[in-house]
Order: sequence, then structure tokens, then C-alpha cells
Amino acid sequence: MDRIDTVKVPKALPRPAAAADVTKVLAVICTRRPRKDLPLDRLRDRVLFETAYVCGARAAEVCGLYVEDLDLRLDDEHVRVHGKGGSVRTVLLDDRGYVALLKLYLARAGYSAGPLFRASINGRGGAAVV
Repeated sequence: MDRIDTVKVPKALPRPAAAADVTKVLAVICTRRPRKDLPLDRLRDRVLFETAYVCGARAAEVCGLYVEDLDLRLDDEHVRVHGKGGSVRTVLLDDRGYVALLKLYLARAGYSAGPLFRASINGRGGAAVV
């Protein structure tokens, strides 16, 4: 009997969604320049989804972010993302529009410590659950 070599299929990396499609989805939540009367939970949702996109982070990583993970000093804006297996990576935040939106969210929410994205449903303001 002849021997047949196994077929090796190359592993393909996942491809991100097109930037135009992501922009459309984010715009449905709210604009990058939200009105002052926009509910806080809509602003939170926009920042949450944009954080996932900008940082290339998993849902659990974004929902596990704390205000203390942010460093928003001018020209050194970055976030520490805690990943699987205890890994920590630093992601530079070089999009000025996103940083401005993040600062607006923090100011409107009044957060200076604790979970970055808190649930508004439970009334306690606890961390979002994935």
C-alpha cells in the first residue's frame, strides 16, 4: 500500500470588519460629538464598542477595564488591557476623537476609579458582565 502525505491547511488569521462598516455601526449608537442631552448609557455603549475596536480587544477584556488602567496624559494616552492567561498589553490611544469621547464619558459619569463600563440596569453601577 502506498503512503499518502497529510494535507496541511494554513491557519488564517481573522480579518477585521471594514472600517466603513464599523463607522456605520458606531454612528447608530451615537455620534462622535454627542449632544449634551444624550443619555449616559448610550454614550457608555459608544465608548465601550469603540474601545473594543480601537484596542483590538475581546469583549471580556473591554468589560474588565478599570479607570485605573487608563493613562490620559497629553501625548501619552494609553490603556493597559488585561488579556487571557494573565497577559497585560499596553495599547496607545492615538485617535484624538476617541480620546476626547472617552474623557467626555468619564466626566459625565463622574468616574475616577473602579470599573470603566458599569451596568446601568442593576442600579448599583457594578461592572458589566459578559
